[in-house]
Amino acid sequence: MTLHDVLARYLIEITPTKRSAASETNRIKAIMRRTFSAYSLANLSSSILAQYRDDRLKTVAPATIIRELNTISHAIDIARKEWAVYLPENPAKLVRRPATPKGRDSACDALRSPYMRDLIILAVETAMRRGELLGLTWSNVDLDRRIAHLPMTKNGESRDVPLSGRALDTLLMLKATSTTDRVFEISGNAVR
Repeated sequence: MTLHDVLARYLIEITPTKRSAASETNRIKAIMRRTFSAYSLANLSSSILAQYRDDRLKTVAPATIIRELNTISHAIDIARKEWAVYLPENPAKLVRRPATPKGRDSACDALRSPYMRDLIILAVETAMRRGELLGLTWSNVDLDRRIAHLPMTKNGESRDVPLSGRALDTLLMLKATSTTDRVFEISGNAVR
């Protein structure tokens, strides 16, 4: 069985169950086009994957490589645990992940979107994910009780998020100028 075979099955059976299915589908299809995906799992070594990492680092950010290696590693783990594929160890787990660069100073006030500063403040204050913030509606925000209700989270369950004083102040300012039920009138791609 080749890595390509494992990724193809993973794409059909595992990826659709994830909330991040669209981005993972693109990632897996790109990996499947790489020549190393034709290696059998028995011949796929950590040195082959390390060479892939080093080559990719010339054109993409470290975070991209980390996501790709983690996807490969998870697919191999599923094959070993659930699809009766025998491998003594997962070669992707042996590959050192590249270091991510230090974060940049924020210049959110100078960005094109007037919402970025408020998004960043709420993300820090509430620990809400980008999709949760962008999907937030005023009907799910109780400013009096200082709670934001999330009807659907990444794990498929609802939860209530307490609002700190700074988060509450930010939401009050946003509410004063809001014209729709959405708290943030911005797309996910614009935030990305």
